[in-house]
Amino acid sequence: MTINHKIDSLVQYDKHKLAKCGEDTFISGNVEIRRPHLVEVGSHCAIDSGFYCTVKAEIGDYVHIAPYVTVIDGALGFLKMDHFSGIAAGSRIICASDDCRGEGLVGPTIPEKYKDHITCAPVIFE
Repeated sequence: MTINHKIDSLVQYDKHKLAKCGEDTFISGNVEIRRPHLVEVGSHCAIDSGFYCTVKAEIGDYVHIAPYVTVIDGALGFLKMDHFSGIAAGSRIICASDDCRGEGLVGPTIPEKYKDHITCAPVIFE
């Protein structure tokens, strides 16, 4: 392990950006949380490098989110992780999906009035 790698592994995410963060929680400095004001993290958690999140999230106590996990949808998406739950490395969690009914266009840059129907539901780990 190089000195730079050791230093990088000690740098943590600025937890003050989050809506709430408990004690004894490690969040890697190499994460991207797009809406930190919508994210609450409990105590005794570990969120590893490469975590990418664009949704509202409530993360309980003693939760582990392994490296390179992606949770996407946008401001309407919701992820809830109860105490003692976890997500395996490389997982992809999609909190909404275009229905592709042929009644409109799909994609994140399409104005609302031209969009097809979107199904959005909470994703809950119990």
